[in-house]
Amino acid sequence: MKTFTKMLLIDFKRTQLRNFAALFFSLLMPIAFYLLFTKVMNQDVPAKYLISFQKQCMISMVTYSIVISMLFSFASLLARDNLIGIPKWLRITSLPNRYYYLSKLTNVILQNLLSIMLVYLVAATVNHVHFSGQEFALMLIWLLLASLPLSLIGIMISMIHNENTRSVFSNLLTFPLVIVSGLWWPLDQMPKFMQHIGYLSPVYAVNAAGQALANGETFQWSWLWTILIWFVILLIVLICLNKLRNRFSQSVS
Repeated sequence: MKTFTKMLLIDFKRTQLRNFAALFFSLLMPIAFYLLFTKVMNQDVPAKYLISFQKQCMISMVTYSIVISMLFSFASLLARDNLIGIPKWLRITSLPNRYYYLSKLTNVILQNLLSIMLVYLVAATVNHVHFSGQEFALMLIWLLLASLPLSLIGIMISMIHNENTRSVFSNLLTFPLVIVSGLWWPLDQMPKFMQHIGYLSPVYAVNAAGQALANGETFQWSWLWTILIWFVILLIVLICLNKLRNRFSQSVS
């Protein structure tokens, strides 16, 4: 336990205190987009729906922040550790690999928690958005736990050794996923084929369920099933990719 605590503190310094660029994109950009949508692009929203609209925008921007954290920050940190040989060093020592990945995942969840709190602070200060204690707690728990499938995508992206290729792939995956999942524009305003894709994405399930819980609306179990199915699928793909990478490494050596 002491070893895990030390790893957690080291990763916290690297993730939160020495990675300003990642914090900027995952924390400040969603806040900027939230202010843009709720202060500039809200002229067509009827007054009676304005509070609900501001809540929905807040959850969407929090989800956007979580996507960036998992697919950029988390993936980059893992790739950097692979580059300097930390996983190989762990295999030589007696430290379990699960400590390493659990430490990384805990820190990115802490970063997501910080994002939720900051965006909510802005929403409460600027737009007087408020939740009941139950609504906020359920929304918070859901957003943090339902983002786990995205962490598996981040691990797979970290397997790309070339930094430029990894960055391009992250961008090509992140922004289409954000758009097609309805974080920036409602899905019902998109073409039908994009709606069908969006409704099946894990990001849509994270966002839609978070909005429902934040507004005290009925939770649809299909959202939970979407997250669980994606988690199983991505876990299987990750295990297969890891086995292929190990075989390739052994054949090269």
